[in-house]
Amino acid sequence: MKHQATWGLTDKWYPVVLDTEDGGYFTTITYDFKVGDNQDKMIVTQSRHLWVTSQAAMHYNESRFLNYAEHGFDFLKTKMWDANHGGFYDLVDEKGVPIETEKPKKTAYGNAFAIYGLAAYYKASGNKQALELAKKPSIGWKSTVTINCIKVIINLLDYMVHLLKGMKPSHLPLR
Repeated sequence: MKHQATWGLTDKWYPVVLDTEDGGYFTTITYDFKVGDNQDKMIVTQSRHLWVTSQAAMHYNESRFLNYAEHGFDFLKTKMWDANHGGFYDLVDEKGVPIETEKPKKTAYGNAFAIYGLAAYYKASGNKQALELAKKPSIGWKSTVTINCIKVIINLLDYMVHLLKGMKPSHLPLR
């Protein structure tokens, strides 16, 4: 099962999706796992890759996955985060420049995915910068709401890990 999960899934995607030139993860991959043309980067997709690589790092205990996660974290921190007004941009070009669209530049949906990915990366790496970035109030959220969301997400991650190990939910320590 472990072999199928790595060979059939994670090894197919990583490191193919790592954008080593501009940062983050490529978003357009063809059916035969080649990098496609348009590489605009969305916070949801970037955060999902961050979450997957963080989970893989914890599950497989392989440093390459933690390196892939760190790669994604750096892009979220330096390109997708709005340093002037807070919150994560929903859409940036492949170099990390925000794209003007008719839709809002930031959404609660996108920011929630960022928090989810950052919480997983923090749990996998212990990188306090990731936790601090996840706790920053985004798009007008009160910081206590954001911190409570982080706690819920970390508890959900603990829950999932315990389930993978065969424990019942009644055995879970909640924080």
